[in-house]
Amino acid sequence: PQIPLVPANTHCLTGDSRICDHCDEFLYDTYEVEAKYILSEDRQSYRLEMEVDSSSYYSGERVILPAFYREGEDAEYLPVVSAHISGKKVASAELPQTLQEISVDSGSGLQTITVARESRFFKDIDGVLFDATGETLILYPEGRRDEKYEVPAGVKEIGEGAFSGKDFLQEVVLPSGLEKIGGSAFSYSERLRSVTGTFEELGAGAFYGCQSLESVPAMPETIYASTFDGCSNLKNVDFSRTKTIGAYAFRHCIALKEADLSGVRTIGNYAFYECSALESATLSDGLQSIGEGVFSDCLRLKSVGIPDGVKTIGDYAFYRCFALESVALPDGLQSIGRNAFEKCSALKSVIFPDGVKMIGEYAFSGCSSLKNVIFSGIAETGEYVFSECGALTDVVFVDGMKEISPYSFRSCVSLKSVALPEGVERYRERRVFRLYCAGKRRVFRQRKDDRNQCVLRLFRFEEHRVSRRPGRSR
Repeated sequence: PQIPLVPANTHCLTGDSRICDHCDEFLYDTYEVEAKYILSEDRQSYRLEMEVDSSSYYSGERVILPAFYREGEDAEYLPVVSAHISGKKVASAELPQTLQEISVDSGSGLQTITVARESRFFKDIDGVLFDATGETLILYPEGRRDEKYEVPAGVKEIGEGAFSGKDFLQEVVLPSGLEKIGGSAFSYSERLRSVTGTFEELGAGAFYGCQSLESVPAMPETIYASTFDGCSNLKNVDFSRTKTIGAYAFRHCIALKEADLSGVRTIGNYAFYECSALESATLSDGLQSIGEGVFSDCLRLKSVGIPDGVKTIGDYAFYRCFALESVALPDGLQSIGRNAFEKCSALKSVIFPDGVKMIGEYAFSGCSSLKNVIFSGIAETGEYVFSECGALTDVVFVDGMKEISPYSFRSCVSLKSVALPEGVERYRERRVFRLYCAGKRRVFRQRKDDRNQCVLRLFRFEEHRVSRRPGRSR
């Protein structure tokens, strides 16, 4: 296509010059700003990559981006349609009418943005960059020192990364009618404390790393991955509209005390990982699975009601929930993942419903307060499943068990009785009940109880010695 003539009131540059060919205005410092113009593949436009020397004493009063550029006096002017600004001393930037794309590195210190009136792509409102319609907020300059910002009426979307890494912003007021907050929109704005208003969609990582954030509006139907990851001061969240929570969505939210998830049907892996103040969680009847590590390291979680619809409990789902005292496993449960309840040191009893067929390795290892376990219909367990349960005294296998895995009850030093089902096909006493106390091994004797069920009862202690072959090192 034929390149149009450059308007007389438009900034344009030639070669290495920093002075406008039309008005002789100085656009940016010759020595402190490095500007590279990259010709597009179709040779019809330029991309400007501008870097301000952060080691210099450049005042950074303003940078003007040219609308047109040519390599030499014999070349044609071509529009500058894309630009990237980096460095640490850019105080203000003026964008030309030809620019269609703009990106600014964090740490630039940019305080204000202005856009040429003739632009069909952008507009500025009080130094903040919007699309031409004013319906999408694209970039809030990170160098602005305002503590509060009210998003103008009529804005429907906050773009990806629009408020990311803002050092001074503490409060944002959203307008009515806002539809979407883009991914990473407020990420790493570490002083942001409050966001008020409403929205319908919230992008992944929207508030990632906002460690001062205390309150947010009611959540939308879907909360994507890592949306509030690292919001260590977030205390209350309204999940009344939420159906889906993505992976790591509330990881490290260490001030969150309760979560009413009664309407949530899907919870992603590690969604509430290390929410160390979380005391209670209410789950939805429509929930079918509890994913990997969902409540892992929730150190104060005391109770959680698992709905009847849940069929699987994932690996590490309740790992190191030290305060968890009781768990009512639903009738529809089919499997419990490895390490699912490991080190739940306050857990006292577990009754497994008939539907559970598989319990993964280490699932209840280190549950030091667990005293009684009743199995019903379980066909398989992983190794070390109840190892180091120091308070465990009695275990009852009702039926269905085919094999007791190695080390299932290792170091259960209080174990006195194990009732085996008739169908058990294989177990090795020394591997399953590898129990030592004060240097002595616990020996079990197999007997029949009043109901003719096979029972292993503590018979005696015997000295335990480890023999080594001559010539072998320890």
